[in-house]
Amino acid sequence: MYLRISFDGYQLILPTSLLGLKRYLSSGLIKGVGPATADRIVKQFGDKTLEVLENDLQRLTEVEGIAEKRVEMISKSWEEHKEIRG
Repeated sequence: MYLRISFDGYQLILPTSLLGLKRYLSSGLIKGVGPATADRIVKQFGDKTLEVLENDLQRLTEVEGIAEKRVEMISKSWEEHKEIRG
């Protein structure tokens, strides 16, 4: 027995809970962000995390352990996946 699935596209739904944000950021999709860093980012910005990532990535330097070099890595990775996020 085979199951055939067909679809025309997909839509990425970004997380809305703090736990969901932590999991999304630490999923490996964003280079430079593992579980500990994701936890610190979400603790720092809370429900404004995605807004900071979209509009003001330089604020990531406010997070303990994130220096300019890591912000550049995160920024590049975030931009590479912008098309996926819609």
